[in-house]
Amino acid sequence: GGAWGPWGLFLFGVGLKLEMQAPFHVKEVTDLKDEDGQDICGAVSVGDELISADGKQLLNEPHAIERTVLGEKMSMAKLTLRSKTGRTYTVQCLRHIPTRPSSSLSSTSSLPLAP
Repeated sequence: GGAWGPWGLFLFGVGLKLEMQAPFHVKEVTDLKDEDGQDICGAVSVGDELISADGKQLLNEPHAIERTVLGEKMSMAKLTLRSKTGRTYTVQCLRHIPTRPSSSLSSTSSLPLAP
C-alpha cells in the first residue's frame, strides 16, 4: 500500500532529525504530529536519545532508522526515548513525511556530521 517513486518504495518519517549512528540523539524536532494531526513537537527535546520504535530496539547498524522508525504513510509509530536527565518516555506519533530511502527522517535531507 505504499507509493512508489523513482527511488523505489517511499517510506514515511515522523518529523524528527536524528543522528545516523548510535547513540541516536534527536538533532531537530521538525514536524511531530499525533494521530489527529495535532502538533506535538513539544513532546520531544533536542538531545534526547531514541531507544526503540514500536518495541524494536535501535541497533547501531546501517539503515537502523529506516528499518525501525520509517513506515507506511499515516501509520502510527510508538517511539521510546531517553531524556538528558535519564527519564525514559514514550511518544505516539504519525508517520506523515515522505522520505527517500537512506535520507534523513524529514523531507529535507541532511548529511550526518562527524563529531
